[in-house]
Amino acid sequence: MTGDGAATAATTGAYSVELRIHGVSGTPPGAMLTSEHVRQVAGDDRSRFFRPCDASGDENQTDPTRILEGYHWGQFTAGSWRQGLWLVLIPFGFVNAAAFMLPDPRSHRRGVSIAHTTASALIRLVGIGQTCTIALASSLIFVDLLTVQARQTSWLRNVPDWLLPFGAAAAAALVVAGLFAMGLQPRYQPSVPPPATSLAAALMPARDTHRPEGEPGPGQTRDQAPPARPGAVGLCRPDFYGGRLHAPTLSRLHLGAGIGVVAVIVALKGEQSGQAPAAAPLGAAGAGLVVAAAVIATVLGDPERSTIASAGHERWHRVAEWLSWVVAGAAPSLLLAAVVLGPDPGAPQQPLDFEASASWLVYAMSVVMLGLLGANGVLATLTRHTADDVPRAFRPYAAGMAPWAMASVGVFLGVGYSAAAVLATANALGVDPPSPLIFRIAHAWGVTVVLGAVLAAALLGRVLWRARGTTEEVRAAYAPLWCPDDPANGRTLPHRRRKGGGWVEDGEAGAAYRRVATACEVALLKNALPVVFVSAATLGLAMSLAASLESTPLGDLPVALGELSEVESPQSSSLFADLGTYALVGLAGLLLLLGRQAVRASETRRGVNIIWDVVSFWPHSAHPFVPPPYSQTAVPALAQRIRFHTGALDVQPMEGRPADHVVLAPHSQGSLIGLASLLWLSEEELGRVGLVTHGSQLQVAFPRAFPAYVDFALVTAVHERLRGRWVNLYRQTDPIAGPVLSWDRTPMTRGTPRSRHVGGAGQEADRVSARTGRRESGPDWRLLDPTPADNDRMLGPLLRMCKHSDFPRSPDWQDAVDAVRPGARAPAAGLVPEAT
Repeated sequence: MTGDGAATAATTGAYSVELRIHGVSGTPPGAMLTSEHVRQVAGDDRSRFFRPCDASGDENQTDPTRILEGYHWGQFTAGSWRQGLWLVLIPFGFVNAAAFMLPDPRSHRRGVSIAHTTASALIRLVGIGQTCTIALASSLIFVDLLTVQARQTSWLRNVPDWLLPFGAAAAAALVVAGLFAMGLQPRYQPSVPPPATSLAAALMPARDTHRPEGEPGPGQTRDQAPPARPGAVGLCRPDFYGGRLHAPTLSRLHLGAGIGVVAVIVALKGEQSGQAPAAAPLGAAGAGLVVAAAVIATVLGDPERSTIASAGHERWHRVAEWLSWVVAGAAPSLLLAAVVLGPDPGAPQQPLDFEASASWLVYAMSVVMLGLLGANGVLATLTRHTADDVPRAFRPYAAGMAPWAMASVGVFLGVGYSAAAVLATANALGVDPPSPLIFRIAHAWGVTVVLGAVLAAALLGRVLWRARGTTEEVRAAYAPLWCPDDPANGRTLPHRRRKGGGWVEDGEAGAAYRRVATACEVALLKNALPVVFVSAATLGLAMSLAASLESTPLGDLPVALGELSEVESPQSSSLFADLGTYALVGLAGLLLLLGRQAVRASETRRGVNIIWDVVSFWPHSAHPFVPPPYSQTAVPALAQRIRFHTGALDVQPMEGRPADHVVLAPHSQGSLIGLASLLWLSEEELGRVGLVTHGSQLQVAFPRAFPAYVDFALVTAVHERLRGRWVNLYRQTDPIAGPVLSWDRTPMTRGTPRSRHVGGAGQEADRVSARTGRRESGPDWRLLDPTPADNDRMLGPLLRMCKHSDFPRSPDWQDAVDAVRPGARAPAAGLVPEAT
């Protein structure tokens, strides 16, 4: 704030705070605040608060009665060059997120709790399988490809015989240790306990948190049991943000399992040579160690107690912590013994029979994924009745089968990463991968590429076909902005043409309507994401089962199934295998290129780490080799900043008195951070806060993917506690976000538009602004994109479609900010006349 502005606020005591929060891709603070210069005014090196300033660094606020401030949390996912290496952790992140996608079992009977516990355990077992897969791939590269096949044709021939086996085993183990190091996280804790009157405390039921709601406690009859409370409370649990100190336990188990796999491969190599009598018992010991790590991780429960159904078995957690140290210490010892007691390094060696060595993992993962499908199916069936009273727009993805689909895609990506590394290494060395399993994976990826192309073509055809009908809806949306009697005297939609990157009017409004309609249909493709994930998961499971059955004594499969797994060598490769090989080698090259650019350039790092902006919100639960969760710091920091502005802390604002009110304006992923932060404010503090979400996924993604943490009941509770001071802005051209507070919206071509919305009484008539054309479905505002200007372009520029960005630049922005202030009235809009 400039000096005059500060004096005005301090003297009159009338000022507000507009606190913006960016979304995915780490939007720079200057872009978030629409200011060329900004300076940090609070926070630390990751959780940062900025205000606009001039070139000399002095604060520069354009409105003396408003303080514009921005919360920048992007450093958590893209602040360091090391975070550019997180690309390799994406498969693990998918599996970890799957644990948080399971339905909430609290308000159900014991059968649902058992199904939930089983599914959670199987997801953790899938995580162990992923680590073993990476360890197998690194063993194939270092222990076999580099030491045996390439030794006679590369610089490795000059390496001393005694050093080569030690170096190969150490390199394979270091791959697992590197992933372990990347997944280590600091222990974040909320800095200040939440007030006892917070919304989170009100939503959390007063009950034994380790017993399903509605179940009687000790000495109680069922009639005396505390009633179940509907609604997601996952974000209301302090353990979600504070975590427990058991995450290192899971990390050590994964580290031991991965290095144990390397020890097994080294021992099998020695046993195959016939020159290492101790290889067989060492291999058996390594296999037993891997199994022990898998069993402990499976029955451990949530290591951080961050998931909604965490079990409080503290005694078992303490035992598991000691056992994890044993596993992590025994694995390197077994590996060293397998190398030392292995065959003579100078003796001729044969390539490893990797098919036989890796088949056990294929069988195990197929069985686990099939079991997860069954457990998830039972859980989805038992909890399906809870969605009967929930609007369809808020119901879980894929009828509750999203956890299995997400975990399956994570496994498929992990296997692809591993095969891509092996194929790329083999191509670089000029040798053939020794394992038919690699070509089966290439075949599977080829089938996926073909089916993906077919699905993409079908979706493209759907877009083009539906855009024809959507054009009339777009035309009706713009109709209130010009006089029906004389369109030439009003505002018309400009036509987009590639000329200077802007919108240029050429009189062909119909072409412009079709272009906007096409963008709207492309944006709706986000609703097809569950179909893509479930299709990929189903295909992956079918191919895994086919590969497993083909390796058994059952022999050849029927033709229809055999096509899913038929390639055993380069000589018998097919079109699918060739496509898959190109795809995997291309994937390896892309990861290498993106990783290199992400390490060197922050712009690239912000782009490639978008996936972590979404996935790493969730704490470590199923897989420890994922980035640290930023929710454990970002949410408490934002809540504290709001409390600071409302005068709830001992430290008072520099303006001399607390703000009259705070308008929280989170965008995209930031809306989840903003919603979670509001849960930890007291009722008095919430009474001075308004909320303007924009480009938010609080309906189209979060409640559908994570129903135990965000759901319709939670959104309704926040809206009620804010007493209606919540406006959501969205655009139909937005490919990522959408409406939040409304549903069942009728087309504008069918007369007066109507909708249902939070806080409404049934289906009500919507309002349409005669100034900007926005459609108000209660607190849910649909903005036109682009917002039109006058024909002569004198009152404003002709802009491109903004889609997911630049909401504060919209002419509707200030109306939304004013509407959420305490005591504010909704701006006049007027009803749309009946269509003719």
